Amino acid sequence: MHFTTVTAGLLAIASQVAAQATHQVAVSDAQNSLKFIPDSLTGVAQGDTVVFTFMAGSHTVTESSFAKPCEFLAGGTDSGPQPADSSKGQMPQYSLTVNNVTAPLWYYCKTGTHCSKGGMVFSINPTADKSQEKFKANAVGGASASGSASGSAASTSATGSSGGYGGNGAITSSRNLGAVLLTAAGVAFGMML
Repeated sequence: MHFTTVTAGLLAIASQVAAQATHQVAVSDAQNSLKFIPDSLTGVAQGDTVVFTFMAGSHTVTESSFAKPCEFLAGGTDSGPQPADSSKGQMPQYSLTVNNVTAPLWYYCKTGTHCSKGGMVFSINPTADKSQEKFKANAVGGASASGSASGSAASTSATGSSGGYGGNGAITSSRNLGAVLLTAAGVAFGMML
């Protein structure tokens, strides 16, 4: 009976972990372009992680609102300046865990005029009504509609990896942990038989 409870618990955890995904986003490129690559993600689920890899220059990943794209959202997340130089292997990373997918999430680079002049903005789960294109137009056009939501729907952690963007194994998908837990559950189930 004890093994059955443990196995059921491991299977429940494994299925939850296996459903989570890690999404990769480059902040700028080797030429220090003012862009996120890609500039938006759709289909991001609760518990998914977004890993930003800074490629060149000094940029930030700073949370904002659709109405005020180039203003920090009170209670939001901010990577702070992340100097990078991909030619020297200096590519810091910043991770967000998405805790709420009931509304789109909006981000920008707060360095200088990267947002207001360069349109350096990023979105998670934009909608047809509040699209990435409209968000970028608001940023460059200086829109400042009234009313901004407060609070953050993501938790964050910064990591100082010197590895390459999406390629050196330093970023492990949580799906791998799910496979390990499923294997452990299978072994526990086999012990019962």
